[in-house]
Amino acid sequence: MIGGWFDGGVDQTSETPQGQPISAALLLSGDVLDRFGRVLRHLIVGLVDQAISLRLVSTDSRIESLTLGPVQTVVHDRIGWPFRQRKMEHLADALSHHPPAIIHAFSGEVTEYAVSLASSFDSDLFLHVSSMADADAIGQMDTGTVSKFLAVSEPLYGVLENQLKIGRDRIELNRPGVQVSEEISCFADADRAPTVLCMSKLVKDSGIDRLINAMALLRKDNLLPMLFILGEGEYESNLRALVRKRKLESQITFANPLGETLSMMRSADLYVRPSLDTMFTSDTLTALGTGTMVIACAGVGDYLRHNETGLVCEEPTADALAKNLTLALTDRKRARGLALAGLEYARHHHGVSAMAEQIAENYRTAALARATFQIKR
Repeated sequence: MIGGWFDGGVDQTSETPQGQPISAALLLSGDVLDRFGRVLRHLIVGLVDQAISLRLVSTDSRIESLTLGPVQTVVHDRIGWPFRQRKMEHLADALSHHPPAIIHAFSGEVTEYAVSLASSFDSDLFLHVSSMADADAIGQMDTGTVSKFLAVSEPLYGVLENQLKIGRDRIELNRPGVQVSEEISCFADADRAPTVLCMSKLVKDSGIDRLINAMALLRKDNLLPMLFILGEGEYESNLRALVRKRKLESQITFANPLGETLSMMRSADLYVRPSLDTMFTSDTLTALGTGTMVIACAGVGDYLRHNETGLVCEEPTADALAKNLTLALTDRKRARGLALAGLEYARHHHGVSAMAEQIAENYRTAALARATFQIKR
């Protein structure tokens, strides 16, 4: 299946020195849409403002919800057995009416056919690195074909440089951009029962079981926050059973993440990410930008700094989560100070415009490097 395109605005695009518009194809997996969706929306708007001609390419039809103005979408069949070569040819044909100067892959899952498309169109290849899985995929490929690696955090930048031995001249730190609130939400209503929010897939390794056990530990100390768990997944029945076992039904509510979750973040006091993440997820950073105080286990993100922009658990355990939740619940002034520091950090280091401008400038630099000039004698 090859999807169509949406055209609803003026196609004003950046141009190469030869006068041709700079066209970029963004290759997006379903996993990236799950983890990176909110950031992608901001990026696409920003790139349109930077006058880059965009096509979104994925097997996931959700990309159609990301279109605006002249942005096009190509929804295609999964590239794999059987008929792999034929599917690649169909995808290349769908892009051939306006060959992309840039092929930009947003996950390791799509790098293999990103390389093939870049070769077909003689395009510059950009790889976004937002997880250890992306780094692992890069380790299995010929990195000489890649024009630029865009790492979303310093730890992932370090993996590319130190473990994969990629030169600094080919790596850039491109921090994800998020909208930032004017005021913090953490304990803004002193009379309301403390509200804790967790957003995650309800799977076995989500860490939500640790969070539920941490809530049981808090109750022993007569700390009774309300916990809202937003997510869905095959482990939901197990987690609900654990809530009943701990007799926490009055304090813990499960809900499907329907509608705009940003407003829910802005109404929470604390946001908890209980998993040991090997991948970037936009929800935790978005919570930081809403002025919700964040408690999380260590991961590949670099925006959460213990006792500076939030609280980081030394170990991914129920005891560690309970300890940090206790600190936040019993010292609200300190918690609000951390929430404010987190919000200001997001404002200064994770700007939406800066993210898009940096990527657009890299596109232009690549186009300029490929340009040929005729010298008149």
